[in-house]
Amino acid sequence: MSQPHFARKRIFVSGQIQGSVLLRFGMYWFVYHFVLWHTLFLFYFAQYRAEVLNGGPVESFAQIYSNFCSQYYPMLLAALAVLPLLIYDSIRTTHRIAGPLVRFQNTLRRLKAGDRIESVQLRDGDLLLEFQREFNDFLKFYNSQRDTIVAPGATAAEELALLAQVEELRELVATQSPTVDQPTQPAAHVSNA
Repeated sequence: MSQPHFARKRIFVSGQIQGSVLLRFGMYWFVYHFVLWHTLFLFYFAQYRAEVLNGGPVESFAQIYSNFCSQYYPMLLAALAVLPLLIYDSIRTTHRIAGPLVRFQNTLRRLKAGDRIESVQLRDGDLLLEFQREFNDFLKFYNSQRDTIVAPGATAAEELALLAQVEELRELVATQSPTVDQPTQPAAHVSNA
């Protein structure tokens, strides 16, 4: 069973999945660089304090932080330059999960509409291949069960009508059958002896 080789037209297919992952990724990116920046500043400040203890010039905290920023600003520029690449790669990676989930969701909608689906094929590079195998096994089972109920060659509308009739029969049997609390007892035969 070969995988389809065509790509999806959009790479952002699920705002709920991909959006939440990107938001969390952006938060981690910010926190990482905030901590890194201020850790570097603490080392810079420790070096400054060592210089002051050895007779170096005394500066205000604002001057110390300003000197630190002017010396280490290229690190922030590099972090900002890499950010678009990281976002793009994150979207592409989450697409490999969200894309298959959208395909499975659309397949379930088609099944509910009465369409017959033989199998679902994911694209090259998609993840969830184990789920695809399980889903396709389920489709085989579902189709075999459906085939035992519905006559071969029936259209989707005929299948739905037949399924509606089966449901009506179930309801009719449920309303006419005795309840579990009141078991029926066989009628006693009266003999004339």
